[in-house]
Amino acid sequence: MQRLKEKTILIGKEPSQGRLLIAMKLNGQYKVAALGAAGSVPNSVSRCNPAEEIAHCKIVTDANGSMTITNLKPQNMTYVNGSEILAKKITMESSVALGKDMFQIDLAAVMDAALKLVSSVPPPPVSIKHLEAVWSEYESTNEAIAQRQQEKGRRRMLPMIIGSVSGLVAPLLAAVSSSSTLFVTAPISIISFVIYFKIYNEKDTTLEERKAAQDALIDNYVCPHEHCRHYVGQQPYKVLRQNKKCPYCGGGWIEK
Repeated sequence: MQRLKEKTILIGKEPSQGRLLIAMKLNGQYKVAALGAAGSVPNSVSRCNPAEEIAHCKIVTDANGSMTITNLKPQNMTYVNGSEILAKKITMESSVALGKDMFQIDLAAVMDAALKLVSSVPPPPVSIKHLEAVWSEYESTNEAIAQRQQEKGRRRMLPMIIGSVSGLVAPLLAAVSSSSTLFVTAPISIISFVIYFKIYNEKDTTLEERKAAQDALIDNYVCPHEHCRHYVGQQPYKVLRQNKKCPYCGGGWIEK
């Protein structure tokens, strides 16, 4: 039902062969489908003529997927669950009948035929330009995480560097005075320990940050066609823009 949102389905009798006819205006042109055997629809059901935009009734699906059936002419009769209506919300479980003969329509078959009509018409191309910012944000986040990891790695080397310097200086000081050696090496050891303790007790949020960045990419780096919204994969925007259509729904892509 996703692809039928905000669509209108005209329903009536086929003028030529007397079958049930549905019509939908898609990309500015009407597409039709006939259901049932020839002559199966009684004359009490008004004809459907999309060229004149007339029909017995219509079903409109709103943005939330809710369906409303509307009787289009005062002389027509449309029934929902046995009661005559002018307009009424329906579900796939509703019983819908047309005309004084109460011709029962197969609502599931009508919606299935409507879905096939919609699927036969490719949607107009949509812009993917906004995905450039989504990918840039993902790249920037990962670069910032990598830089922080590099800085942390350099800080971890600091106690070892200080220890090495202390080891080189200590023999020279010992030649002068044992007290001088202690005066220098003791503070160095304390400083090295403090630095080591601070670095190794820092909370590492790298995994959480990478996961958050990946989740944001999956949620937002998607095909912009409303009926699709499929994640387009971890490919740079420069590569993505080379595609002219979505590999999942076939909808066209443009940049503007």
